[in-house]
Amino acid sequence: MKKNEKFEKLRAARLKEYRKWSSCFCPALKEYVYFTSDGFHHLRFEVTGRARSIKEQMYKMGLLPLAIPVIKNATQIEYRKSRSAIRRTGV
Repeated sequence: MKKNEKFEKLRAARLKEYRKWSSCFCPALKEYVYFTSDGFHHLRFEVTGRARSIKEQMYKMGLLPLAIPVIKNATQIEYRKSRSAIRRTGV
């Protein structure tokens, strides 16, 4: 099986599974987490809209079955601030 075929098979299976999810309660947040099409889109694309590499998408989709157990068992939240370079054009 070719890499793209393997990827498409995994993507289709995970999407089918993901669509069955609606929400789960997160004790750390003290609220429900909802699984929307935006969430699945985030697995495939970066914030900039650029597609993630197939390798990265497969990695993220491989971890997807762990999402609900992790959310349901979360006891604390860690906040991080990050600095990212701002790309300027025409300067």
